[in-house]
Amino acid sequence: MRLMAVLILFTAFCSQTSYARPEYALQEKLNCAACHVTAWGGGPRTTYGKVYGSHENKISKMSESDLYYGDLRMIAYRPTHPSKTQSGFALMTAAPTANLPVYQGAANSEMRLVYTLNSSPLGGTYAREAYLSWQAQTAGADVPARLTLGRFYLPFGILTDEHRAYTRMQSRMPLENYEMGAALSANLSTDLHFDLALVNDLESGGTFSNRNVTWGGVLNFRANPSTLPFFIGLSGSYGHVLNTPEPYAISSHAGISLDRITGSKLSGSLLLERVDAWNQPQDRSGSIHPSLNTFFQLNSSPRGQHSVGYFSQAKFNMSNRWVLLYRFDYLKPDSQLPENTFARHGIGFEIFLPGNLIIDLRAEKAVVASKPAGPDGEEPLGAQNALLAMIRCWI
Repeated sequence: MRLMAVLILFTAFCSQTSYARPEYALQEKLNCAACHVTAWGGGPRTTYGKVYGSHENKISKMSESDLYYGDLRMIAYRPTHPSKTQSGFALMTAAPTANLPVYQGAANSEMRLVYTLNSSPLGGTYAREAYLSWQAQTAGADVPARLTLGRFYLPFGILTDEHRAYTRMQSRMPLENYEMGAALSANLSTDLHFDLALVNDLESGGTFSNRNVTWGGVLNFRANPSTLPFFIGLSGSYGHVLNTPEPYAISSHAGISLDRITGSKLSGSLLLERVDAWNQPQDRSGSIHPSLNTFFQLNSSPRGQHSVGYFSQAKFNMSNRWVLLYRFDYLKPDSQLPENTFARHGIGFEIFLPGNLIIDLRAEKAVVASKPAGPDGEEPLGAQNALLAMIRCWI
């Protein structure tokens, strides 16, 4: 088959991403740990996750092991005004993962060491996940309770497959935001899962905290009833900061399975999320937080009290190889400043090919209340239409 390659993708914000597919857990009514090494999903996959993620296409024999995982992504991106911002074709991710058993005991209890090294021109060379994971089977639970200790990303909201989602930037919870701490994950019942993470703070990246940030935490609940065609979730984050307003955020999210509603006559899913964040858009000096200012270049400085963001994603499985995708992002950085409102519509395809190869193609339309401009009069990335794509190969 001849591949039509429109390799135009992502931005400098796409230095690296962890693929998470909450629609898979929705369709199969499985815990995220069935497909992913982490208890809350995203990141390196287990053998089952590798097979399921192939969409019934043939995978490499190298993928038939839990001991390692590899992720290679090439990206390109072309906005409306490519001469005035970053664009082109680049290597986003080249990340091998080791998932090694350190101790194995009775009744599924074990300790594993997980380490991922990412090397790419966009993100540099550095450790991503680096943690010990201990699990023990609990009575009446189909998934063991798990304690994670080390450097990991936080279990907040819908873990989408890219951190360009406005809700991720809004809450400072992109999937490349790895923090140092401990997390406890378990099932309260067969349908209700929770994660509790305590870390240095919410933005140190795994190093020592700043002197005015003492600790941060995330609490995440997800109900995925086995007899109903949906899941619902609620997440909260909090940073304990001295001498400045303390940042916190709440994510309310849900997913609906088209397969289960229609009795598998149609195949697809719908994801919905609302994020409310307080004291988030400003950094410690009172300026607009860099991740927001770089992408949006806001017309006026937010008061920093309350921001509102929405994320939705609809997928229709046309076949085991072709998936039609629509994605919507919305962000109001300050609920009291309607002139700073951004929306983005994206439509495209995911193409699953044999040999662990996935191609994402998408066109995006930006809608803003009033177009902001940078110091040279250029439109920021958040106000520009774009074409984007990604080629991904994994083992």
